[in-house]
Amino acid sequence: MTVALLSKPVGLLKCQINSYLKTFKTTVISCSQTPKNPKEYELILEDTILFPEGGGQPYDFGTVNQTPVSKVLRKGLTAVHYVDTPFEAGAEVELNLDFERRWDFMQQHSGQHLLSAILENDYKMDTLSWELGKTQCHIQIKSVKGIVLNKEFLDEVEKKCNDAIIKNVFVTLEVEDFNDTERPESLPADYVGGVIRHIVIEGIDRNPCCGTHVTSLSHCQCIKLGVPETIPGGNYRLPFWVGSRVMKYLSAAISTEKQLNNLLSVGPEGHIDATKRLLQTQRELNRAIKNFTKEVSNNAAQDIISQIEAGKKVISVHREDGNLDYVFHIGSVVSPVLQKIHAKDDSNSHVVIVSAGQKKTGGPIMVFGKDELVSKVSGEITKSIPGVKGGGKGAKWQGKSTTWKELESTIAKIASLEL
Repeated sequence: MTVALLSKPVGLLKCQINSYLKTFKTTVISCSQTPKNPKEYELILEDTILFPEGGGQPYDFGTVNQTPVSKVLRKGLTAVHYVDTPFEAGAEVELNLDFERRWDFMQQHSGQHLLSAILENDYKMDTLSWELGKTQCHIQIKSVKGIVLNKEFLDEVEKKCNDAIIKNVFVTLEVEDFNDTERPESLPADYVGGVIRHIVIEGIDRNPCCGTHVTSLSHCQCIKLGVPETIPGGNYRLPFWVGSRVMKYLSAAISTEKQLNNLLSVGPEGHIDATKRLLQTQRELNRAIKNFTKEVSNNAAQDIISQIEAGKKVISVHREDGNLDYVFHIGSVVSPVLQKIHAKDDSNSHVVIVSAGQKKTGGPIMVFGKDELVSKVSGEITKSIPGVKGGGKGAKWQGKSTTWKELESTIAKIASLEL
């Protein structure tokens, strides 16, 4: 059912006129089931303090008579609220806004306007797009010849933004009738009619925008710029935090600093040097482990070759502290020997099983030798050992297991088969 009332168009919604309202009473115009979900309803109100998604800003959270609103979307010039309870057309309802979320969005959005304006006005760097993420925001900015986004440049831009915040610069709204001949490029294609809103940062910026904003830059509290990254096209992606997000980021950084103090047994001023020493030690240990693995696997390979030469058909070796390099190196040494033996005398048939890893966690495995033996042995392994996956053809099969609990019994079973 629909009542003979008109909903306020997007651009003149209560949330856009006064972004600080937390509660609001209004009238239901219509409520109908969504086409794809009969348990969901599209609720249209005469006016709303819940912002519909748009302009890079997510929709608000809130309630209608204590019923949660799952999302608010714009359809043309209409704000549509999605709820799981039907409402009667003509009924008066009370909206309650999740203001903590709204306040965060206001700070980030106004901060983005300020940052983009400083970059454009003072450095001719255009903002190509922006993203309001859950924990940090980003702007994509066009590169300018001769300007490098180094620490000195970012510190300068950040200071200009924070100086404007400290000066308590006013942020106001200007509304004008829609004019298709002067249509802003950022306006969605389905936005036709209504009004065009401009957010004005006094003396700094005037920009078309549908979002919710602070009324004074002092409400942004502060802004912090992150480390930029180069994106395709040679442009930049610059992260930033505004207001409450700066405080949260600082709290997380302090917590991380405390943990690093304990882990590295040194204060913040020594974190970098301590980390460098640890990385150097790790590199040295990795080299030593690699050399040790090669030496151990060489010894294992020679032992396998001796068993082959002694006429043993099924040879297996397993090392709990071994790894993939250990398995591969043995295979690279022994496989050529087997190929030569089989090439000289086709009646000779041998198969080698090499595996590594702890019993509880499993690890890599390789089977190589005579083609038909490799096929039989790998089939028995995949059948008898849970969690084994692998593949191969001809003289080699390789795989991986999540446990070696059945490895010994499986090897014993294979050794007893008539191969």
